Amino acid sequence: MKTIDQLIERQQKGMEILEGIQHFLTLIKSTKQNINGFAGTFPGLKIKYEHNLEIYWMCVRRLEQRYKKVMNTNQVEA
Repeated sequence: MKTIDQLIERQQKGMEILEGIQHFLTLIKSTKQNINGFAGTFPGLKIKYEHNLEIYWMCVRRLEQRYKKVMNTNQVEA
């Protein structure tokens, strides 16, 4: 049986994970804008930014898995 304090703690962890996902999605948006801006002028930066995009997406997927794991624990028993 989960106590209310444990449920609150789980919800707080979930919020922190969602904030992390939001941060990486912001980085992805910014990086895509940079790729569009530097595509012809600096090809080396484009390659670096594309690599960073792959890493950011991996982070988002990992955080989504972690969020599901944290939130998919047993509920309060009455």
